[in-house]
Amino acid sequence: MVTALDNDISYISDIKVDSVGDFTFPERNKFEVGFGIIAKDIQAPPPMPTISRFYGISIKMFFEDHNPPHFHAVHGDHIGWFNIRTLELIKGDLPPRAIRLVKDWAAEHQDELLAIWEKHEFKTIPGLDA
Repeated sequence: MVTALDNDISYISDIKVDSVGDFTFPERNKFEVGFGIIAKDIQAPPPMPTISRFYGISIKMFFEDHNPPHFHAVHGDHIGWFNIRTLELIKGDLPPRAIRLVKDWAAEHQDELLAIWEKHEFKTIPGLDA
């Protein structure tokens, strides 16, 4: 069931599908995508590991994601994709305060983020409030 439509992102239960075809959802093989349409046998990507949490923000990264090197920041119903090398917001709808917090955190841990991206090795990184 579609629970909200906002900024060209459809929130379907705990599934997020944006207009360019990126998917973030738990593994399932059947989804109701609204208006009675059922998508079957969709191969969900593996769960996105959370590498840090602070002030209600979760930082996540797929290990074999597309370039440029980036991480995802999730804060409530908002999400943002940040370039690891430039720390700029690639896309998303995070509030300005969350963007500042994420950029401050990422500046402190930029080398670690790049190492995780390049080596595909999971590790947790302390948050700003740690």
